[in-house]
Amino acid sequence: MKKYLQNFKFFTLALGLMLTASVANAQLRTASVNGNWNSTVTWGGASVPTSANDVVINDNITVTVNVAAACASLTINGGANQSAVNISAGITLDVTTSGGGTGAITYGAPTDGSSDKIISLVGATSVL
Repeated sequence: MKKYLQNFKFFTLALGLMLTASVANAQLRTASVNGNWNSTVTWGGASVPTSANDVVINDNITVTVNVAAACASLTINGGANQSAVNISAGITLDVTTSGGGTGAITYGAPTDGSSDKIISLVGATSVL
C-alpha cells in the first residue's frame, strides 16, 4: 500500500507539472483596445506578448509595434471594421516558432467586403 501511495504521489506531481507547462506554452494575448505593443493596457492588463504568446488583434483595433517584439503567431480577426498592425520605422516583429508557436500570420476576412485587415511597415521595418 505504501508503494502504491508513493507511485500515486509521483504520478500526480508529474501530471501537474505537465499541465502547468502546457498552459504556460499556450498563453494567448488579445488586443482589445488601440495602443502600443509594449503597453499592458493594449492587452487587457495582461503582460506584453513574447515569443511564447499567440497574439490576436480584434476587429476595429490598431496595434502599433513601437519596440522590437516577438510572438508565437499573429491573427488579425475578421469583422466589419478595419484592423491593423503598424510596425514603426526601424522596428521588427518576429513571428517565430522559437517559443513553441506555429509562427503563422493569419488574416480574418472582412464581413462587409470592404474593411481592410492590414500589416503596415513604416520606413525600414520588417516582419520576420
